[in-house]
Amino acid sequence: MLQKIVFVLCVTGFIMLAIFGCRDDQTAIKIKTPLESALDSAELMFISPVGEKIVSRITPEVCSAKDVRVRIRGLRIISMVLLSNKDVTSLGQLDTAVSFVKKGEQLALAINDSIEWALCTVQLFRYKSLKHEWYFGGDEKIGSKEKLRKAIEVLERARMTDGLSMGCRTLSHAISIDDEDLAESLKYDLLALKYNDSTKYPVLRARSCGDLGNKYWYFGQLKLAENYYLRAIEIFKYYDTLHHSLSLVNLAKYQ
Repeated sequence: MLQKIVFVLCVTGFIMLAIFGCRDDQTAIKIKTPLESALDSAELMFISPVGEKIVSRITPEVCSAKDVRVRIRGLRIISMVLLSNKDVTSLGQLDTAVSFVKKGEQLALAINDSIEWALCTVQLFRYKSLKHEWYFGGDEKIGSKEKLRKAIEVLERARMTDGLSMGCRTLSHAISIDDEDLAESLKYDLLALKYNDSTKYPVLRARSCGDLGNKYWYFGQLKLAENYYLRAIEIFKYYDTLHHSLSLVNLAKYQ
């Protein structure tokens, strides 16, 4: 009987050691380097001057990072931040901004990282939309959106909601720029809002509400348009004075 008890205790001890040992290993794996932490911050603050300051500091380190996955993510986030600069004055600035994510996409394809490829693809299409928005593209159309649609499917399967929200908003803009089915564009605006994390990205939520206000106004659904403008205004007044003013102008259509 004593031998059985000793045996059970020994087995239990080995199991507990294995469990806690694995937990220690997992904890060690989760420890991030200073560069990875900086990338987290830049991604969270990508539409603010803080994000720009972070990427200006870490860009050399990102470009020389030995961990290829960190390098891919870093290149993507650098472009994500630079493409969000409100003071763009030339096509050259946009081209420089997108050059980083182009490298990231190539690396993602080389190591068969479908999720990073999809996230990079969203940024590449953002560039196309922004080029049109800033009038650098003239009447140039976005063209085929199959690659962006495929990227959205990849992100949906992976449940990458932040990337999905931006991907859907980017696709909506691309459809509108090309004067295609505005009902489909509205569908993707609604999905962009659905996937938005209002805690992490409140300004993006407000912009999505503004987009929906514009679409519903176009379709003659004025009450819905007004509701979405009011939602945008409520958020913008805390974060973005320029867009707050623009939303007030849009709302004035109904006064």
